[in-house]
Amino acid sequence: MRKFMKYRKTAVLTAILLGISLFAAGCGGEGGKADDSGAANTVETENSDGESAKEVSVQDIYKSVGESTELPSMVEGDDDFISNYYGIDPANLDSYVFASAEDATLATSVIIMKAKSEDAVAALEASLNTVKDQKAAEMQGYIPEQYDIVADSAVKTEGLYVYLVIAENAGDIEAVISAALQ
Repeated sequence: MRKFMKYRKTAVLTAILLGISLFAAGCGGEGGKADDSGAANTVETENSDGESAKEVSVQDIYKSVGESTELPSMVEGDDDFISNYYGIDPANLDSYVFASAEDATLATSVIIMKAKSEDAVAALEASLNTVKDQKAAEMQGYIPEQYDIVADSAVKTEGLYVYLVIAENAGDIEAVISAALQ
């Protein structure tokens, strides 16, 4: 009976995650994301201290991640997805990529968000910590290897950019993101 309950929980979790993935894929992921033109979208701006700050397209960063590292098949969430499931207000975002593994048994996620203002950064950081906590809770009793990957992840910030990488090769992915933001 215990084995059946564990199987049932795994099947339910898989069905829920698959449904979320299909929902995100079906919505087209247009939302508040950056454009997909493929052009390098890097702009130098002046911050409040009079220093120049580099602005990079989150879509370009994600594209670089995909070209430089190995990722499973990923689906991207849209405004409704990030708002309904994680309480992230798209109005606080200039642009974002919220990509998760299409395979519900993998914890892999690459989330890169650019806040509209410095005031929104702390809220986004808290929201991504919630994403991490929810992902850990999903994996903890069902797929211990994936739970360990989630547990090793951390939310990082760089100016207006807030990101979370949950992956076996997180260090490599974070290095690509960090280099793009320098």
